[in-house]
Amino acid sequence: MSQSNPITQTFAICKALSKVLTEKIQEEVTNILSDWGKFEAEQKEKLRQFSEEIMERAKQEANHSSNSSHNSSPNLDETEDLQEILDELRSEIACLRAELKNHRQ
Repeated sequence: MSQSNPITQTFAICKALSKVLTEKIQEEVTNILSDWGKFEAEQKEKLRQFSEEIMERAKQEANHSSNSSHNSSPNLDETEDLQEILDELRSEIACLRAELKNHRQ
C-alpha cells in the first residue's frame, strides 16, 4: 500500500474485507443449496423406488392370490390383514413425509 491517508487505507481495507466475505458467504450458500438439492433429489428417488417396489410386490401378490384362489372371496381374516398392512404402509409414508419436511426446513 502506498503511504496515503490512514482513513483512506482503512476504508480500502474494509471495502476489500466486505467483498471477500460476501464472495465467501455466497460460495458457501451455493454449496449448501447444491448439497440440499442433491439430498432432496436422492430422497425423492428413494421414495419413488420404494413406491415402485410396493407396486411390484402388490402385483405379484395379486397374481399369486388370483392363481391360488381363482373364484374364492377373501375371508374376514384376510380382509383384516390387508387393512392392517394398508394402515402400516400409510403410517410409514406419513413418517417419511414428516422426515422429508424436517429435512426441507
